[in-house]
Amino acid sequence: MSANTPTFWYKRTGFFPRLLSCLAMPFAFFYRTGDKINRSLQVSHSVNIPVICIGNLNIGGAGKTPTCIALSKILTEHNDFMEPNFLTRGYGGNVLGPEYVDLSRNAAIWGDEALLLNKHAKTIVSQNRYHGAELATHRNTDIIIMDDGFQNNSLKKDISFIVVDGTYGFGNQRTIPAGPLREPLEGGLKKADAFIIIGEDNYGIEALIPKGKPIFRATVKIKTGWKANKKKDYIAFCGIAHPQKFKNTLEEKGLDIKKMVSFPDHHIFTNSDLKKLEKRAKKNDTLLITTEKDFVRLPDGDFKDSVLTLPIEAHFPAKEKKALLFFIKQQTKSYKEV
Repeated sequence: MSANTPTFWYKRTGFFPRLLSCLAMPFAFFYRTGDKINRSLQVSHSVNIPVICIGNLNIGGAGKTPTCIALSKILTEHNDFMEPNFLTRGYGGNVLGPEYVDLSRNAAIWGDEALLLNKHAKTIVSQNRYHGAELATHRNTDIIIMDDGFQNNSLKKDISFIVVDGTYGFGNQRTIPAGPLREPLEGGLKKADAFIIIGEDNYGIEALIPKGKPIFRATVKIKTGWKANKKKDYIAFCGIAHPQKFKNTLEEKGLDIKKMVSFPDHHIFTNSDLKKLEKRAKKNDTLLITTEKDFVRLPDGDFKDSVLTLPIEAHFPAKEKKALLFFIKQQTKSYKEV
């Protein structure tokens, strides 16, 4: 877990995890009530191009951003939609929007996910999702792919996918702060149109999904061609929801990780953070390695040149890709008929 992700969220057995979750239940009730009121006050609007939402029920760490990127590639490769735009809230940044991302400002302004998405297609950051979608309609955009926003009702979606990590699933199935869920599980599962399970289903996710709802499967893989010096030792650092996944992946690739340094999810790194990491690396004669998402949050400077990154991507097998594409075309065919 990251430095701000309670470990008991993902432990369904044991006295102390259950106790901690139970103690947080009254606060979870207030969270659910406040969230329900907030969403009921949102006025939902539609736009004249398809909107696909890649969301989740948990807080962070499911693989939404790599899935968005993979989906945009699938759509453009098959010439069904040639000008996708990503739409994101820009979590971790401070842009209200709606604005198209440019490279004149950094992750502290845009948020890390927005910068990663913008490497693959034009990306809009907007706190109000509808206003962001409206901006997209004034360009040549023919489909909007939302990174997150399943719980936001300001913009009507044509398809809502829920992305689930096969290892962590829905944790203890309780809402914040008693568990990792943003909303009650049953209601969220019913509201979703389809599901994407990342990796092996070690949690029993498929059994929880309502009958008849499409399930697609994908894996997260290291990009082809990536290499690292296996003769060196490493210090890994990151600010993501599940840092252990990052460490496991590095070790599976044969890297010797001497130390794992975890920061809060979406942590904006300071020069002080970097100096401490650099000092530790020199002292232990190790190299530094981090995730792509963390790398874009590093301050500009010479330090970046000495940090390796682990580039990942979501991969859909050919059969899954074909089924996914057919499902999207069926759900959006009314736009083609106009």
